[in-house]
Amino acid sequence: MEYIHQAQKALTFTSKWDKHSIDFLDFTIKHEDGRLITTLYRKSTDKNSLLVYHSFHPHALRDGLPFGQFLRIRRNCTKREDYFREAHFLRDRLAKRAYPKREIRRALKRAWYNPRDEILKKKEKVPNPRTVCVMTFNPNTNRVTNIIKRHWKLISHLGDLKEPPFLPIRKVKISGTIWLGLPIL
Repeated sequence: MEYIHQAQKALTFTSKWDKHSIDFLDFTIKHEDGRLITTLYRKSTDKNSLLVYHSFHPHALRDGLPFGQFLRIRRNCTKREDYFREAHFLRDRLAKRAYPKREIRRALKRAWYNPRDEILKKKEKVPNPRTVCVMTFNPNTNRVTNIIKRHWKLISHLGDLKEPPFLPIRKVKISGTIWLGLPIL
């Protein structure tokens, strides 16, 4: 640990453990009654840096965030009381970031009704049957995607394509600035 502090003076690294518990990444891992118990760990410097609900991020990302965070708590908290304590704390943090109460409640319930042992199972990746067509952003990108979607039945007969393609959009880097369709001033 001393070596790390000498190598980088601007950063301070800490570690905390005792005979029965250790804080590791975002977990506190405890040894109780011959079992390992996990709960969330937050540093004292932790801030509410959750995405603001009214940000300009994609709606799917913004709308999926509460469920993903509640599911993380469900996965990481062994004990039921730890889950509810952390879930209520997250509920308050989401409310401070202007998430609608109804969406928060729905995400909390949805995460709770996922059995923890199912969440902990490793999921096999299923290959995506959709064709991927990466496009570089330009002002006409939305027109192109709309044309493909509108005429998919006709296009799908050109090849053995059953599902519409996945159309991710790549950012364009212009002289050190990332351009997302906004005018560069």
